[in-house]
Amino acid sequence: MREVHPFAPYLPPSPRLLILGTFPSLASIEDAFYYGHPRNQFWKLLSAITGTPAQTRADKERLLDAHGIALWDIVRECRRSEGSLDAGLKEPYPNAIDRLLADYPSIRVVAVTSQTAKRLYRRFFPHLQPPLPLPSPSPAYAVLSFEAKLAAWQRALSFLKDE
Repeated sequence: MREVHPFAPYLPPSPRLLILGTFPSLASIEDAFYYGHPRNQFWKLLSAITGTPAQTRADKERLLDAHGIALWDIVRECRRSEGSLDAGLKEPYPNAIDRLLADYPSIRVVAVTSQTAKRLYRRFFPHLQPPLPLPSPSPAYAVLSFEAKLAAWQRALSFLKDE
């Protein structure tokens, strides 16, 4: 059975960074917002980088709005084997990332949160500038410690401090 992405991109008033994942986890779908798995480190990483709390949905939206961060996923539709791992995504069909970027020229940086997202972005959008790779915030990506992920995210997203 094919699944369709359940929610729209999150777009703050003046986005300058677009962070792309692959497809929402089952926990995110249940939470009805991006990076909803309680062990996913996405919000903890962004909170540490920006110094902005990200405990509640309202906190997360304030963080995104204050720093011009848009969120979306590469995959609009797919089949998924059991679970939420990227490896379980089959027959992916992309979201219209190129159209979103054309509609929001204020977005100057596109980052991806996994190797699968990077591969799919390059496959579906070879005509676009290559994305900025970030270490996966997923709890399944345990090769790097939180501290190592944070250091890499801080280096990659250092421009968020230039406000």
